[in-house]
Amino acid sequence: MSITMEIKKHPTYNCFEEVMSAVSEYYGLNIDFYFLSTFGFKYYINNDEMLSLNSADINNGGNNKELLERYSGLGYKIMETGDINPREFINEKISAHEPACVITDSFYLPWNPYYKRLNREHMFIITGRDGENYVCADPFFNEGRVLLNKSVMFECCYGYVDFEVRKDIVKPSLPEALDSLKLYMSSNKHAHVEDMKRFAKDMTRMRLPPDECEKYRDMNSSDLLFSLAALGWCRINFKDTVESFSHKHKTNVFADTASLLNDAIKLWSKTKGMLIKSVYSGNPENFLSKTGQLIMDISAVEDEVMESILCIQV
Repeated sequence: MSITMEIKKHPTYNCFEEVMSAVSEYYGLNIDFYFLSTFGFKYYINNDEMLSLNSADINNGGNNKELLERYSGLGYKIMETGDINPREFINEKISAHEPACVITDSFYLPWNPYYKRLNREHMFIITGRDGENYVCADPFFNEGRVLLNKSVMFECCYGYVDFEVRKDIVKPSLPEALDSLKLYMSSNKHAHVEDMKRFAKDMTRMRLPPDECEKYRDMNSSDLLFSLAALGWCRINFKDTVESFSHKHKTNVFADTASLLNDAIKLWSKTKGMLIKSVYSGNPENFLSKTGQLIMDISAVEDEVMESILCIQV
């Protein structure tokens, strides 16, 4: 017994966004407006800590659950293993022909490229049962049907996501969307830029001893590089959503913003490339200094992005 889900890989979505996109497609919803909330920056390392290739302390500030529910109609609740009976929860969802999402470690997933070699949080969807296995869909890795032994799943999964479909979906007008963006920008602009400057400073003083460079020759294992790539994806998704919104409302008020976002996207790509060079070079400090300067440049551009939105009048 299983449900059929259409899996369409998006090259700039993280695993959370891929799952939400697949589930929304299953229910006939659209999560495009959610990406209006993805232009952010948070840096969590304290002043007495050192940045490293194993750091995963930067992101876009989290997922805007309220925006996803209000404009896309997809509500969700994350529950830990101790909050529910996982087996009952999954079986109830399968019986109701509803998708259930689980949160686990990539290390335990046979179809995952990090299987038995790297610990990284991951999300995927359970769509049915097949004997002693659960039938799963993993949109992030473009897998429409893979199997995971039930006993393995209950050993390795530590979070479960229950979805709720809302009928009262709001289609935001241009002023409403702009007000939402301005509220975020005005509230977070200063912290956004200051966090980026602090991150840039820490990047320039980061040290890469030879043994650490050797360890991260496979750059897929670097949490820091993965986080940089994810931030670049966020900027692409935000730009695409702003341009799509402009097209739907037949306006060019975001033209300057989109141009600045293109500049930021290019700089994020250069930053990732420069960090990779620092690992493979014999002089990592030189490349780390250049990486830090690129992040400072991004902070200036993203400050302009937010200012351009704050200045829009409709």
